[in-house]
Amino acid sequence: MNQKEKGDFNKKDPPSKTAGKKEMAKKYPDKDNNINFDSKKTPLKTSNNNSIHSSSINLQTELDLKEEILNQVTDSIFLHDFQGNFIYFNDTAWKSRGYSKEELKKLDLRDLDVPEYALQIKSRMDELKKKGQLLFESAHQDKNGTIIPVEVNARVVKFKGENVILSVVRDINDRKMIQSEINRSRKLSQIINTIPDYLTIVDFEGNIELTNPYLQENLGWGDEVRGENIRILLEKELSLEKLKKLLNQGYLHQEEVNLKHKNGKIIPAILNAALVPDAEGNPLNIIAIARDVSQLKEVELELEKNRIFLEKIIDSLRDGFSVLTKDGEHVMVNPALCQMTGYSAEDILGQGPPHPYWGDNIATQKILNKVICEDMDDFELVFKKKDGSLFPVIVSPSSLKSPEGETYYFATVKDISSLKQIEEDLKKSLQEKEVLMKEIHHRVKNNLQIISSLLSLQTDYIENKTDLAIFKDSQCRAKSMALIHEKLYQSGLLKSLNIRDYILALVSELIDTHAVEGKIITLDMDVDDILMDVDTAIPLGLILNEIITNSLKHAFVEKEGEIKVYLKSSNEEIQLEVADNGIGIGKDIDWQNTDSLGLQLVNNLANQLEAEIELDNTSGTCFKLFFPVKNKK
Repeated sequence: MNQKEKGDFNKKDPPSKTAGKKEMAKKYPDKDNNINFDSKKTPLKTSNNNSIHSSSINLQTELDLKEEILNQVTDSIFLHDFQGNFIYFNDTAWKSRGYSKEELKKLDLRDLDVPEYALQIKSRMDELKKKGQLLFESAHQDKNGTIIPVEVNARVVKFKGENVILSVVRDINDRKMIQSEINRSRKLSQIINTIPDYLTIVDFEGNIELTNPYLQENLGWGDEVRGENIRILLEKELSLEKLKKLLNQGYLHQEEVNLKHKNGKIIPAILNAALVPDAEGNPLNIIAIARDVSQLKEVELELEKNRIFLEKIIDSLRDGFSVLTKDGEHVMVNPALCQMTGYSAEDILGQGPPHPYWGDNIATQKILNKVICEDMDDFELVFKKKDGSLFPVIVSPSSLKSPEGETYYFATVKDISSLKQIEEDLKKSLQEKEVLMKEIHHRVKNNLQIISSLLSLQTDYIENKTDLAIFKDSQCRAKSMALIHEKLYQSGLLKSLNIRDYILALVSELIDTHAVEGKIITLDMDVDDILMDVDTAIPLGLILNEIITNSLKHAFVEKEGEIKVYLKSSNEEIQLEVADNGIGIGKDIDWQNTDSLGLQLVNNLANQLEAEIELDNTSGTCFKLFFPVKNKK
């Protein structure tokens, strides 16, 4: 305790230890100072009178006897003032604390109390002044610093006309230890009573000394099993080997046993047992704890059923199936893969890459590296049979982490030899069809050109200008259709053509056919590269043919003229504009209901394309068509 703490007892005038001791010596002289006391411990004056001397001897003898009695008491007795200075203490007080009598005289109460309790001394003194008596627990420390729990019975008494404190201090260390053991025993009992496992304690002959409530409730055995042999709870006795193991190493760990319910039902359990030593460390008895694993066994059985079921599914797959570790080592293959490659499961399992069925080791290793890097696309590879023949396969990989965190890779292997053969047959068939289609387009083009030539020959015999114009228009229509089949034949696509190339060729052909000598016609084209199917291209070509032919024949009265063709595709719609800067169509003409064959064709073909058609004749003639894309690519 520091000086500040000690000074708290008397803040007004804290006496030093030495001063306090001297003051006490003056107030309360004892027998060590050669002063005699009467029965009330009042100092007697020295006299030469024999009677007084005789009485002094008797009194001294009585006092010595009383002091001897006090010194033989097992409790420590202290007489001290309210500042904690000792007036008297018996021999037990200094002996039990490891001090000599002289050493303890130099100390006070604050030196004996541990710091925690020393801080409470002043408040206790104040309480003693009020109540006169106080019983409390504290803790002293001996000379070596060992803590001694104590019970203090303090009482205020009169000594030499002043109030002082008589404290009887009892060492309660044994009581504390007993209480601690009692509490520990209670806690252990609570644990035993609440533990959700079968617990029993047996002696070395196997006789049951104790069972917990869980065992009694769930196995049906009550107090009647006490004294009975442990075999009453077991379906089979523990083997001698296991008993020796228990005695030699002191415990048994995770042993599977079958417990027996009172009604005869067998309950699977996991047993842990250990030797319980006494205070000297010698084996006293055996504690056995068993955990019911019935549900676990049911789960294990269900998992085993599922495993067998999954294995049967995998074994019945027509495609090959394998499981590999992250190092590429096989841990499972199904019969289909073995049959596919000609290798047995023993030839494949446990083998790291390159595997015996790999056809191209370098290519396959690259694929395996991709899979390990989480590239789970399907891969086409070549596998090798045990006889050395090669065959194509499609490998579909996937990955999965086990509960332990290990990554495994699954591969489904499909033999595509038959598919490859079908593919080759289809390619041949397609090539034949392409040749046939090209031949059809070529023949259609030739036939249309023949029709055009026949019409051209026929014009040589027509003198009527109106009839001549009709024949020429029919000739142009035949040429426009023939041109489409020619472009399809040349493109090689057969089903669609680039409409830009077609329009350029068509418009150029029309200008050459209908150009009037001395007139200069300029062509302005803004046409996107659009792939268009035949069903759309033919009516579109005929529409262009009619509009441009009409412009070339009727629009230009001057020597110069311009024709614009605009074709754009946006989203799902195509926009076509055909315009000229000629005289335009008269506003009094109903172009949608006219006797003109050309305009009738334009309207009918527009309906065929599901197109919206508009006419703008504010400056020349401009036809606008908007129609959906039927074959967008």
